[in-house]
Amino acid sequence: MFFLRPPPAASKRTRVCFFGGEAAEKTHILFCARSLIMRLLKPFLPVLCAGVVIFCSSCKKDEPIGTDAGSGSVTAKIDGQSWASKNEVNGAVYGASQGSHTIQAHAADGSFISLLIPVPISSGATLTSDNGSLSAQYKPDFMGAISYTTVTSLGAGTITFTTFSNSKVKGTFSFTGAYFDGTGAQQNVAVTNGSFDFDL
Repeated sequence: MFFLRPPPAASKRTRVCFFGGEAAEKTHILFCARSLIMRLLKPFLPVLCAGVVIFCSSCKKDEPIGTDAGSGSVTAKIDGQSWASKNEVNGAVYGASQGSHTIQAHAADGSFISLLIPVPISSGATLTSDNGSLSAQYKPDFMGAISYTTVTSLGAGTITFTTFSNSKVKGTFSFTGAYFDGTGAQQNVAVTNGSFDFDL
């Protein structure tokens, strides 16, 4: 009479491979590889993190790129009448992107002032609309069609940056905006004693 002997007990590793097949073995290899990579990188993680922080900080120092909404203010006189931006979120905003700088301000009555400077800026710089360094606009109604601008040769404007740094943008401006109505008649508006102040 012959007796069949049961196969020897498989080790844990053998059982895993037996029941899981190649998929389990590949998963085990990937897990071990990932664990090894993490062990090798662990001593360098503080250095990598510090490098990322330094890189991000250096990017912010290239030039002022914007402010929190509502942190700036713009004032002026429109044909002799006092004008001021709203003291609320997005009342006055400064922004910079790809070498162009913008100042946009809304008043409580719905009017709007916009200043576009498409050239590099430095503290003490004075720029004019004569050579395209400044485009200024005044709209009595932000949603309306009437817009007094310096784009035409009949308009003119000047802006001076008394302070231009990573923490503050401040200066003065004035311009005469021109608008042509439906009959072709020209109308002008004088924006004088303009000033702006933004904390970045």
